Amino acid sequence: MKIYGLIILTFLFHSCHSESEKLFWINENTEHRSDFLYMAESTNALPISADSVRFFLNWAEIKETRLLESDIFTNDTILPEPATFKDFGEIYKTDNFRLHVIFRDGNDTIGRDYKFMLRTYSQDWKIIDSYDLAIWNRRADKYCFGSINNKLIIGRKCINSDFVEIMQIAGNGKIIATSFHKP
Repeated sequence: MKIYGLIILTFLFHSCHSESEKLFWINENTEHRSDFLYMAESTNALPISADSVRFFLNWAEIKETRLLESDIFTNDTILPEPATFKDFGEIYKTDNFRLHVIFRDGNDTIGRDYKFMLRTYSQDWKIIDSYDLAIWNRRADKYCFGSINNKLIIGRKCINSDFVEIMQIAGNGKIIATSFHKP
């Protein structure tokens, strides 16, 4: 009887620890909880400073911030608020790349325009690749949520779709499509 108990305990311990731990995730909203709103509106991550944007953002994103513009008024027309980007930090690092979570607040007048991106950088801060892990875009009526685990397998599902997109970060930092894994 003790042997059976030991076997069952060993199996339970192994099965509980064989599942990969999540490095970062945004769960689907429920009636009483919203990971998206909590992470987007309640955390104290500061916007990426003007002297650091060239490390974290590509040129199109830098233009969205309008940090390079000296005047945002054109013929008495006020342009909408620029996008804000925040670095939620490094969540993984190897000799070949580092992985950060970058948050984008589009400041849309129609409603929320949030995005959490997984972005890989070389050791000299060149962008290798980027993937939109979670999206809440009211204007486009697009809502997606997902996670990345410690094996660098990404799973993302969008509302109004039964398809779960599975990606993986390769050893060189590239984010590639895969169907061989589950998130």
